[in-house]
Amino acid sequence: MKRILILMILLIFSEMHASNDYFAEKVQKATKLYENNQTTSSREIFEEIYKEFKINNGYLFFNIGTCYLKENMLGKSLYWFAKAKSLIPLNSSLNKNIQIASSKTKDMIEDTTYIKYLERLFFVSYILSLKNILYIGTALFYLLIICLILLTLFYKSRLKIIFIRGGIVSGIFFIFFLLNFFWDYYKLNFIKIGYITNNNVEIKSDFNEKSDTVAVVNDGTKVILYNHVENFVKIKLSNNVTGWIRSSNLIY
Repeated sequence: MKRILILMILLIFSEMHASNDYFAEKVQKATKLYENNQTTSSREIFEEIYKEFKINNGYLFFNIGTCYLKENMLGKSLYWFAKAKSLIPLNSSLNKNIQIASSKTKDMIEDTTYIKYLERLFFVSYILSLKNILYIGTALFYLLIICLILLTLFYKSRLKIIFIRGGIVSGIFFIFFLLNFFWDYYKLNFIKIGYITNNNVEIKSDFNEKSDTVAVVNDGTKVILYNHVENFVKIKLSNNVTGWIRSSNLIY
């Protein structure tokens, strides 16, 4: 975990493209606090770094989530881990911490939404970041174009069968990665995910405290968000139960 913290520092510096003593001081201070088990103080500085420098870095998000996990604040830790996973999906430390946080949640709700099946179909979006999917898809598109050009040039040659097969294979993979890209883009822009941040949160049938309670959820439960009305948010659980909770019980 210490190596992840150090690597995060180097990556953020590379993203800023400029030396910044004030920035470096804050990162070093947060890292030292974390190593001395002063988790809350470390997390607060990491969050200040995020807000102040507007850095979209998976290792920074990982550190914030890890601090929340050590504070046993499951909803907030899973929220930051989800942000990190969109950028560094294959990081083993991240995936291990996600498993730890998820195992601590009280609500083991089976996912019966359509998202469950689309996640299985478009599994690449959970292995690679959106940027990497775009890069690979672009490379496959160019490969397809090259095969078509070579097929045109050598149509009467015995090599044409190689270019036909190459075009078919690259075309299939290009379409597959394109669909994964659109699914990933759709998730990021049209499916709003949040996490419950408190225990024994009552989900109400309407946006007021006097309405009937349809379910009770706890810290770390993942929900889909819909519309806001005053201080309430309409949510849907993974088992399709819908209702309203106060926005103060959510992070999103």
